[in-house]
Amino acid sequence: MNWEAFSQLYTISDYYVGIEEGRVVCGLFIVDEDALYWPNMKKGASLYLHKICVDPACAGKGYADAMIQYFIDKGRREGYPDVRLDVREHKDKLRRMYERNGFQLYKTGRFLSAFTTALYIYPFSKEV
Repeated sequence: MNWEAFSQLYTISDYYVGIEEGRVVCGLFIVDEDALYWPNMKKGASLYLHKICVDPACAGKGYADAMIQYFIDKGRREGYPDVRLDVREHKDKLRRMYERNGFQLYKTGRFLSAFTTALYIYPFSKEV
């Protein structure tokens, strides 16, 4: 991840990392607003995951699943009704990972880009 680019959108306090043997092996951003993909949601109404990444040398060790679970637990612990994320529709492997972790497809659409994006919700109640 390139911090110079991401610092235009996020603060360092939005960034969460996983550490193994003293080095960062994975990370993601967690924010409480996403006006691009969820424009009808008020700030603070949900938590949003962005830019999950894992060091390629650590792929397949469960770090992405652990970070997703941390995100879900944080949302539940802080009293949000759900947590949300977006992913490019054609990223089948990522979509399967999110679905395996309990996320439900909300809708797909184009949002200021040439790519179709899939929006996912993990509700803490039975309703979506």
